[in-house]
Amino acid sequence: MAARKPDDRGTLDFSVLAARLPLIAGGFGAAIAAALFIGLRVGVDKWKDPAWAGKGAIDAQIALFNKGLDPAFGLSVLLALFVVLVGEVTRFRFALYYMAGGGLAVVAAAYAMGLDRAGVTADRMILWQVYATAGILGGAVYWLIAARNR
Repeated sequence: MAARKPDDRGTLDFSVLAARLPLIAGGFGAAIAAALFIGLRVGVDKWKDPAWAGKGAIDAQIALFNKGLDPAFGLSVLLALFVVLVGEVTRFRFALYYMAGGGLAVVAAAYAMGLDRAGVTADRMILWQVYATAGILGGAVYWLIAARNR
């Protein structure tokens, strides 16, 4: 990668951004996978939903994954992508930025889609904790793979 001169802090170097694109895409994909894993694994244990009541662990995870593939999932990915793009363009390299951004993206999408009121009988605070934990883990994974200073 080309070294950055002290006077070009405010400019956007597209060649550096293009060179980082595979790393950004890989980090973002791994972050989504980590957030989905936590959301599915912890979500199956915490949600009490008739869609997977009495099912085995694998069937319950598949049912929860199918429920998560509604617009809330797409909205949370778009919000997280916005956080990543802002971080990459402005060259933020702070773990807290990506962790907070990931957590807020997932929680905001879940709130916007009303997932806390979608016929779930579990404690709603536990669901928000699951959403936030999944987003925070996704932000931390992205930071570890693509955003930290090397």
